[in-house]
Amino acid sequence: MTFLQRSILLLCISLSSAWNLSAQVVVAGSVSGGSLTGGDQDDGRSVLNLSRDLVRLGIAPQNLTPDDQSLDARPLFQAALHYVEQNHTRRMTVDRGAYYFLTAETPETYLSFSGLSDLRIDLASSRIYFAHAFLQGFLVSNCQRVTLTNFEAGILSPPYTHVRL
Repeated sequence: MTFLQRSILLLCISLSSAWNLSAQVVVAGSVSGGSLTGGDQDDGRSVLNLSRDLVRLGIAPQNLTPDDQSLDARPLFQAALHYVEQNHTRRMTVDRGAYYFLTAETPETYLSFSGLSDLRIDLASSRIYFAHAFLQGFLVSNCQRVTLTNFEAGILSPPYTHVRL
């Protein structure tokens, strides 16, 4: 992936926190002897479902349940990313629904995907909501063969008002 392609990808992901972003497939990484989309050879142990497996595997005190506006998805996603990095999981998924990122990981970004490789994150046609505009939604950096797919993104408090005259 060229520098320009990587920059456009990060720009698109960053814009998700300022405007709605509908993404079918967003890919990050570089080609080094394989395809960008990573492997799809799931043997059951290589798939982590954040909506069902976080408690069972001791990753977090609760699972990421869809459509719960009071549940901050960011800490649960962050814990799952740490688990994935340590256990070489190849695929993450969620149950279809809406997920809310209410707090940011850093002052600039809701969630960072950093230093990951060979990972497919399938968000099952879910809707991702970020609490406020002007922060990066997802930041993908120093990753190889990482794919985020099947999601739409929006903002809970958009920085504009709709008026009908």
